[in-house]
Amino acid sequence: MTPSSRLFFEDVEIGMTFKTGSVTIDAAGIRSFASKFDPQPYHLDRDAADASLFGGLCASGWHVCALMMRMLSDCVDEAGLKMIGNDNVPWLKWRMPVFENDRLHAVISIAECRHGEGDPNHGEVVC
Repeated sequence: MTPSSRLFFEDVEIGMTFKTGSVTIDAAGIRSFASKFDPQPYHLDRDAADASLFGGLCASGWHVCALMMRMLSDCVDEAGLKMIGNDNVPWLKWRMPVFENDRLHAVISIAECRHGEGDPNHGEVVC
């Protein structure tokens, strides 16, 4: 990425969309993440998962969030945007389980652009 190909805050418009790459969830990844961070039986053991309310081995919601964060970071970087951080995710909900062999991606739509409070060098982009 050259400095001239960077996308600045002033270039971002409401309605712009960005599509992330994709990732396919596998059982080994589900178990690995769960064993370290969210050791629920339905993330670790196929028999327990099959008998659970989910009906099968499924990924932790936090695992899915981590994967989405990686895809978002890569997408933003490829678009030439500089992302510093995020102070909240008010819309985060786990609406359905993610099972092995599910393929995930995201389409990010710009909903709002705000100039930073107290710092003219920063702005907030709401998706």
